[in-house]
Amino acid sequence: VIPYIIAVRRDNRSVSTVTSFIIHICMTLVVTLAMAGTVYTSVITRTEVIVVADMSDSNKERADEIDGYITELEESLIGNSSLGIVTFGRDYELLVGFDEPRRSVRHTAVDGSATDIASALEYAGGLFSENSLKRIVLLTDARQTDARQDTALIRTVDNLFATDVQIDEIYLDNNLTEDREEVQVSAVDFTESTYRGHEAEAELLLMSNYSGRCIITLVQDEKELEVRTVNLTPGFNLESFTLPTDKDGVFNYTVSVNAESDSNMSNNRLSFSQSVSGELSVLLITSHSSDEAAARAMYGENATIDVYNINKKDGNRVPYTVEALARYDEILISEVDVRELVNYGSFVTSLDKVVSLFGKSLVTFGNNNIQNKTDDILDNLQNMLPVSFGNDERDAKLMTILLDMSRSMELAYRMKIAKDAAKSLLNILEDDDRVAIIAFWGEQYTVCLPTPASERDELAKKIDGLSPYQGTLIGSAMDRAYEFMVDLDYSDKEVVLISDGLSYIKQSEDDGAIATARNMLASGITVSTINVFSKETDAVSMMSGIAEAGGGNYYYIESAESFEEQFSSQIADDLTETVVEADSEVHIKRRSDATVDGLVALPNVKGFVIGKAKNNATVVLTVDYIKASGGRAEVPLYAYSDYGNGRVSVFTSALSGAWVEGWVDNDGSTFLSNVATESIPRERIDVPFDFKVHSEGGSALAELIPATLKADAVALLTLTSPSGTTEELIR
Repeated sequence: VIPYIIAVRRDNRSVSTVTSFIIHICMTLVVTLAMAGTVYTSVITRTEVIVVADMSDSNKERADEIDGYITELEESLIGNSSLGIVTFGRDYELLVGFDEPRRSVRHTAVDGSATDIASALEYAGGLFSENSLKRIVLLTDARQTDARQDTALIRTVDNLFATDVQIDEIYLDNNLTEDREEVQVSAVDFTESTYRGHEAEAELLLMSNYSGRCIITLVQDEKELEVRTVNLTPGFNLESFTLPTDKDGVFNYTVSVNAESDSNMSNNRLSFSQSVSGELSVLLITSHSSDEAAARAMYGENATIDVYNINKKDGNRVPYTVEALARYDEILISEVDVRELVNYGSFVTSLDKVVSLFGKSLVTFGNNNIQNKTDDILDNLQNMLPVSFGNDERDAKLMTILLDMSRSMELAYRMKIAKDAAKSLLNILEDDDRVAIIAFWGEQYTVCLPTPASERDELAKKIDGLSPYQGTLIGSAMDRAYEFMVDLDYSDKEVVLISDGLSYIKQSEDDGAIATARNMLASGITVSTINVFSKETDAVSMMSGIAEAGGGNYYYIESAESFEEQFSSQIADDLTETVVEADSEVHIKRRSDATVDGLVALPNVKGFVIGKAKNNATVVLTVDYIKASGGRAEVPLYAYSDYGNGRVSVFTSALSGAWVEGWVDNDGSTFLSNVATESIPRERIDVPFDFKVHSEGGSALAELIPATLKADAVALLTLTSPSGTTEELIR
């Protein structure tokens, strides 16, 4: 601007030169401010900040520290902001209002004998102006005197967030300083609702900054239950107390600690409540009538059991919603394919939810046809269990499929079913198994030599591409299979012949095929046959004779409609040997487990389903599995694991019947009763929602949180007064 000051004189001043001079000054000012990093801030909305400071007895000597936090906060506020201070203990007060001079929290007059965070926050939330930006800063050590206030605190915080109040917390660490001896009750861990006769404990967490002795007292409804002297160590100290559960009701407890050298007695007491309720509610879904008596023997008189037998057409009545299943404490599934239940998809989904969320127990018995299935719903059920079902314990096997492609197979969809059967066999094999395929008619054609079963998609395409030709030479196809299989190094080798059994060289063909099957068995190769639709005597004789000579199984497919179900429920299980029926020794692998407490030995079982324990499973019992190769393995008979909040157990033998006939009136019955007892949920929840009642002076808050949200759902609350009158409220 200097040239303008020099050049613009009185005689040449004009509107244009003066205007230019002013514009240059403004431009220079703007550029200078910008280069200096100047920022202009305009605060339009008023910001109100309330500090809610915990001044209970456990924090009163920390007033300077709390004042320091408040000073730092005040200095960081932007323009157009106001700060207020609320102090609290058992009660609360407004110590400093908006725009009032600051005062130290030492001037508070609150009752410090207790700590009620929720009430203080709720009070502070009502102090904000309508159109301000609202913010609460909570300074507390987070220790409430009564554990029952936690629910009210959560509700209060949720309500404040819903009204656009931002809440921050500055955690005040414990006040155990090195300059004096101090003990405090930090927390009590307990189950709010449990079962009569069920073991219940309360774990008390103490903090101490010195080594010494203290006295802990547990009181139930003004009755002293236990007085215990303990030796304290610096830091955390944990003490467990057994809570009585011999009577039904709601019981109020107070736990307190007393130490002679304790410098602050105001943080030495906590209160909590526990409800105890009566008998168990059990759901039994079964396919055997004898299971009901076995289940009642397991539980004795301590349970109400609802029984649904799917063989009595009960499958359409089995509860399948969260609401219906939530009222049961334990759910038993015995020898049931859940796909036979109406709404089985919803049943499995709801079962998952009540176990994982509400802590229910699930116990499965025997063969529930989970193995060798590709149904996503069954996969979901399998994922819940501690045992993976299927023959995971065997070595990789070699299976050779002999597939009849003769002209007679073109009749009545035989060829389609034969190809479907061959492709289904691919699906039941493990990925590391090997499969060879030989197609035959009047000649033989090697579709593939031993190939990993993991390539099943490509193998299925080759099967679909096969065409029919004239002639049927079953014996020649079996000879070819025997020739290349006999010297291969597999401990488990098997041939599956799929044919209608119709050969035009009947007697010699019959004799030759059966003789080859006998040679195969002698060489460790089993032979099974699948007869596709043929009821002719010669065909049945040949196919069954080959299976008998080869030490395998004979299957007859009656119709295309029945094939899929027959394959999944019978053929797949047999060929993969997932169900074993043999007198098998039982081993106790975890003698410290409560289910076998006091048991020396258990009887043999006559049958079981092969499975493999998952990594998170606790395996209590195992059973001997003798492999086809002669080898021996131990597979789980009883195992359990946590699933979310609940517990899932698997007994791979049966609940009743021939498989466990030696368990009746024996240690087996004791074991099964122990399974029922040890599977009792940790906490009793009878409804598909969380329901709590919180007292607030002369009023009470009933809080209901559903597990699933439904737009049209309503809640009916019935309040019964001491006089017996009732009042209903619908929300």
